Amino acid sequence: MSGVEIAGLVLGAFPVALTALEKYRTVARSLGFWWEIRLEYQKCSSEISYHRVIFSRNLKQLLLPLVADKDQIQRLVADLGGAGWKDPELARQLEDRLQDSYEIYFHIMQQMNEAMNELNKELGGEKTGFQEKVSRLQVSKSWGKRQNTQHVPKTPKVKTSVKANLEYEAYRIKFSVGEPNRKRLFDELQTCNERLEKLLGTSDVMAVLESENVSQQASAAISTMSTTMGRFWRHADRLYSLLSGAWKCNCWGEHCVRMLLQHKTGAEAEFRLLFMFAASRNFSTPTPWSSQDAHIKLLDAILPASESVPIVMTSVTSSPASTPNHRTALPLRPSLGAQRKTSQSQSSTCVSNAEKPTITLTSNLLPQASRNPPPQFTDDDASISKIENLCLSLSNSKPTTPLRGFLEDEDKRCYMSFVPQKVSSPTHREATLDQLLSPQAQPPLSRRQRYSSALILASSFLQLRDSSWLKGCWSKSEICFLRDCDDSNTILLDRPYITRNFSSPASAIHVQNSNSSSFAALGVVLLELCFGTLIENHPARLQYPSGDEQTKSGFDQLAAFEWLKTVGEEAGPDYAGAVDWCLLGSKKVPDGDAWRRELYQHVVQPLDLCHKYLHGNG
Repeated sequence: MSGVEIAGLVLGAFPVALTALEKYRTVARSLGFWWEIRLEYQKCSSEISYHRVIFSRNLKQLLLPLVADKDQIQRLVADLGGAGWKDPELARQLEDRLQDSYEIYFHIMQQMNEAMNELNKELGGEKTGFQEKVSRLQVSKSWGKRQNTQHVPKTPKVKTSVKANLEYEAYRIKFSVGEPNRKRLFDELQTCNERLEKLLGTSDVMAVLESENVSQQASAAISTMSTTMGRFWRHADRLYSLLSGAWKCNCWGEHCVRMLLQHKTGAEAEFRLLFMFAASRNFSTPTPWSSQDAHIKLLDAILPASESVPIVMTSVTSSPASTPNHRTALPLRPSLGAQRKTSQSQSSTCVSNAEKPTITLTSNLLPQASRNPPPQFTDDDASISKIENLCLSLSNSKPTTPLRGFLEDEDKRCYMSFVPQKVSSPTHREATLDQLLSPQAQPPLSRRQRYSSALILASSFLQLRDSSWLKGCWSKSEICFLRDCDDSNTILLDRPYITRNFSSPASAIHVQNSNSSSFAALGVVLLELCFGTLIENHPARLQYPSGDEQTKSGFDQLAAFEWLKTVGEEAGPDYAGAVDWCLLGSKKVPDGDAWRRELYQHVVQPLDLCHKYLHGNG
């Protein structure tokens, strides 16, 4: 028997007791003994009614948090002993509500049920024979009255009246003698109701405190995580400065770096970069080096000698080495500060194969080489030295003599280790996000793949916004996915990259957009990943012309507002809430860095929940 079912039994026992008591009153009036038991009857009736009201209130306090519809409680009360009291889901919710006090509650219910059963037994409410005898007494009295009226022979009347009086006298005596027992039972009910009331009161107080504590912990976790992720852009900006100052060669304008976009949950300033000699691979002569895959960790410049630094840099593509045309004098290259003031944007273009066979879209983990335990380094390791010229160091890196070194400025030190690995064909082009979302992409991205990408992009937006890697909001053509070295038809969808070069300052890559326009652009990308199609192909967007970049962005937002209405049905409230915040809610965010906490709470966290739901750990 569940805790809800036994509560229904107790509640249903009160009407039975009142009905039995009413029978006493009826017969006492008919036989003329009412005044002898009137006071005791009224006292007993008042006690039963009082405990019934108190228990009903306790029961409502117990059930209201469990039942969303108040009318359901009324239906339960109206159908005592019905199927509603045996609902297993309601019983489970009751156990969850009371938690460790459930056993105490159930024991109180058992005591009340036993007390009510004994009370009904005392009043004869549970005995069919008693009810029949009471009815017979009433009939006998009525029969006696009719005999007097009709002047029938008195012998049957005397016989019946005497028998009826004897039977009633027995019950009258029993009612009077049973007063001490009834008082004991009422005291038990009083004690049980008081204990139940206190138990529910303390349970509710604890529930409120626990809820507040959970809310505080969640708020603290949000604050901590949003602060951690909100500071990451400074580390990313520092890394860009270190790398920009490390290209001391005449070919520095060709070099570019791709940063792996990740959903980070830790505070470490760790990055995974893909160094490329040039964004374009069309060279008539061999280049000194081709590409290097790097795992980098940024630490304070002063590092204790005993502290180890696990850093790996893995080469993905190499080519025949030739000596780059390094400069001996640096003034030929503008300083980083001067670049940021004068240069124009030169973003790289990701091109897919012209003729593609069947493409495999995979969300595998990182390649096996990157999962090997990274080497450990300390400042007193003689093999680690400062890298003065990054291009020259990369060109001199060989399988037998891997480069180990660091870049540094006054505050930070960036440790690196280069380990040449597998060679891939220069014809293996990456795929961009807009290509993967186009109607021509086959097979289309799955829901899991799209939602995983949505989480990564939203999290990376929070991490990199305002850094030299992301001044505004990236376009879909800038987000690219590499192909597997072993199989060019396999695209690694869990490894989106953003490309930046050093021929022009990153601050000029995008005009510094306002927060609202950047958030809206992010919201459009989330919409496209939700439905797996580009906004340019949505019917609402086809109603507007293309126009220049600013006009196009405005029309995209108008179409996005219309598209937003269908997100909830497609992806659920969490995903819909994330898109809604980007398009609408973000407009209410005050100036400053407050948007980082808001974006983490209203966008990154909900998308993380969607990602977990789809991967079976939500």
